[in-house]
Amino acid sequence: MKLNKLAPFIALALTTTLAGCNFDGSSSDSGSSSGGSSSGGGDNSGGGTVVETSPLAGGYWEIGSSSEAATLSGVSTYADAVDLPNVYVFDGTTQYYYDDDATPGTYEVKGPTTLTEDIEAGSLSFTYYDASGATPVDGTYSVASGALTIDTAAFGTLSGTNQSSNDVIKSAVNAANENAGIVIGTGETFDDYADGTNISEANPAWIEYNTVGDGNGTSIATVSSEQAKSGSNSLKVSDLEETVNKGEASEVKGNKPYVVRKFINEATLTGEISLDVFIPSSNEKTTYINIGSDKNNDTRYFELRLQADGGIEAEAGSTDIPLEALTLTPDDWNTLSLAWDNDNIVVSVNGIEHTMTQSETKLDSTMTPSQLTIYVGDTDSGGTTAYFDNISSDLF
Repeated sequence: MKLNKLAPFIALALTTTLAGCNFDGSSSDSGSSSGGSSSGGGDNSGGGTVVETSPLAGGYWEIGSSSEAATLSGVSTYADAVDLPNVYVFDGTTQYYYDDDATPGTYEVKGPTTLTEDIEAGSLSFTYYDASGATPVDGTYSVASGALTIDTAAFGTLSGTNQSSNDVIKSAVNAANENAGIVIGTGETFDDYADGTNISEANPAWIEYNTVGDGNGTSIATVSSEQAKSGSNSLKVSDLEETVNKGEASEVKGNKPYVVRKFINEATLTGEISLDVFIPSSNEKTTYINIGSDKNNDTRYFELRLQADGGIEAEAGSTDIPLEALTLTPDDWNTLSLAWDNDNIVVSVNGIEHTMTQSETKLDSTMTPSQLTIYVGDTDSGGTTAYFDNISSDLF
């Protein structure tokens, strides 16, 4: 987005405070953070170690002062990709800046430049871009209800909003990264969303099946503060029982809820997904994580089966493959990653790796992965729940 001399006058005619914006562009009542967050409320029995995660991680931050065009972010939806907002990506100790000043609708990448952040203190040192160019800036920051505020000596108070839910902007960032040979993982922490919100409502990039969210069951896939590996929230997927009437008789059944996250660039034979998962020891049924071309059984490329006793298996039809070197800790958070490169599969759980081939599973190798699918339980009975946090991949 080009900065121009009219921007200060337009901006002064508008509000100088950015509205709260989550990944889906909606406001949240999740509170504020400027540094390390404690685990969420609710029942945290058996709670795992809380790891500090930056509230800036995974965002495409449009940042500006009250006298700059970035304050107009609440006016334009940038839906037509003619004039995109200039955005910052903060990735660990590295910063990237994306602008379409030269060619509207097409980002160029500036960076990498050094990023220094103290999460606990809420301090930040980064490179700020305005009409005069690039300037190193020190300041203190906070994120409240999805809105970013940075107090600086050089530019006063800077305000920011997260544009990562906008698919046009996301695609333009991905294209710029690909052209520049940059790989940045996109993470989902669920902390910008309101507790209890259906995940497909909180972020439409998630698709629900057999849940309250899609109107096809009593099961749920919701933002939850009951457990959290970092921040205050996670994704809760729970197979809740429902009564099915059959004539004069009725029976109680489960309905196996699914959540799906499609890859931005469709199918790929090479990729990696990482996440944190919490499996209650009270579960009697299985939790599933798979990659494939759809959610159906015959479209799975590779699938993990997670048990409440800590066991992990690879789906292989009638005889599943135990991954004996890998163990989950029930009632605690476990860090899991799944990487694939054509036939080669690497599964990592809490730092321990297991290498195998996709062909060992006898699943259909033509189902080139184009989405992540998570589901729990079965259709016989309810009562299976799992929590997921820090879901990250450069494919999202």
